[in-house]
Amino acid sequence: MRAAFALIPALALGACTWVEPDAGGRTIRVAHDAAATAGCVDLKRTVTVSVKHEIAGIERDRRKVLDELESLARNEAARIAEADTVRALGPVREGEQDYRIYDCR
Repeated sequence: MRAAFALIPALALGACTWVEPDAGGRTIRVAHDAAATAGCVDLKRTVTVSVKHEIAGIERDRRKVLDELESLARNEAARIAEADTVRALGPVREGEQDYRIYDCR
């Protein structure tokens, strides 16, 4: 019974989103496929972002991890004057993902 109660906080933490886009990151769009960046200028910059994908050996919700990775990528892209869009270059790997940065204005 104690083991079950010990898992409750870990499961609750797995549902939390800890990373949100900052003021600059909120201005950056996330493109979900190559067609969405077809007419954009590729700024030849890639960022790699990562978050915890498991807590106490328990996998976090996949959508929460992806949302946090996107937020981090948006925040990083906002530091580049020409950037307004990011696009993931591949799948999430153990809480890590690469994003390419674009200017789609």
